[in-house]
Amino acid sequence: MAPKPEQADKVDPAADVTTQIRELQISLATITQQQDDFKAFLASQLPLLIKEHVNARPVTTFSKPSSSSDRPPTLKIPKITLYSFDGKEPLDWIFKAQNYFDLSNTPPPQRLILIPFFLQGPALSWFKWLHSNHLLTTWEEFLHALEVRFGPSSFTNHEATLYKLHQTSTVIDYQQQFETLSNRVVGLSHTSLLNCFISGLRKDIQHELTILKPSSLTQAIDLAKLVEAKISAQNKLFLRPFKRPTPTSPSTPSNSQPSVLGSPPPLPIRRLNTTEQLERRSKGLCFNCDEKFHPGHRCARKQFLLFLTDDTDADGDDVVHVDPGPQSSDTVLIDPVHEEIIHSPTSGEHFQLSQAALMGPP
Repeated sequence: MAPKPEQADKVDPAADVTTQIRELQISLATITQQQDDFKAFLASQLPLLIKEHVNARPVTTFSKPSSSSDRPPTLKIPKITLYSFDGKEPLDWIFKAQNYFDLSNTPPPQRLILIPFFLQGPALSWFKWLHSNHLLTTWEEFLHALEVRFGPSSFTNHEATLYKLHQTSTVIDYQQQFETLSNRVVGLSHTSLLNCFISGLRKDIQHELTILKPSSLTQAIDLAKLVEAKISAQNKLFLRPFKRPTPTSPSTPSNSQPSVLGSPPPLPIRRLNTTEQLERRSKGLCFNCDEKFHPGHRCARKQFLLFLTDDTDADGDDVVHVDPGPQSSDTVLIDPVHEEIIHSPTSGEHFQLSQAALMGPP
């Protein structure tokens, strides 16, 4: 039997991956070399462009016009620097870049050569991508591409957003939001902008401006700030707490007697029922204190006594014991009474003591 032919060598996957990596490295090195060449070209062209610009610019010095010439004096243009663009606020940067290159009389083709020196961060990476893919054609197309890449969405209706804008904090914040949106809207008349600004203010400020009738947007902004300050001052005045004047009590003579009907501080009360009364009477104890009672007995500390009697039951008398606590100069004490409770033979009569008799002669 004839021998089988040897099978073809199998393709090694590792060798295939290695080949692809080598190709990618070569491509990356090529791109890096192109970028270096482009930077070197820009660096070599920049001095020439500056020299040509300086030579082409007329000498701007102050000079007195001669008597035979009425030509006005030429002014020297001040040195202006265009800040680097990093992807934020693209519309503002485009406006400044246009005026910067127009003031320096830089032709549009040379603007594309100089523009990388005014880019950084994401904007510079994006410009390098455009240059590597040969997407840079004219200056106007570059500005349009920059606005599309970093600017707000073109699907946003800025005019409708401007009409819906309302003041939520201060007039200054509302003014900044209004100016930002109005810069993105072209074609509105001055009257429309004025009415739009007033309609978005707070109701109280809006009513004031309706009476004042401003004729321009600048005047409306100025009046709105003044009205806001006035309303804020009025609110602070009305919200100030009212302080009642403290009434001055008339001075009383020093020799006047204290009032019996004054309201002393609440005193602790101890009630003596009938059983306790009988028990103390049997032991010969004082109703006010725990000492023995004898004729002429005086308690160590004066106390108030309140005897409650019941007309229907003579034996159900209760004694209320009140402990006044520490004595003060404004407290009137009644001397303790005898423990003997003598019931009147006629139950319908009650003992009464007038205030004049209690106070004594004046």
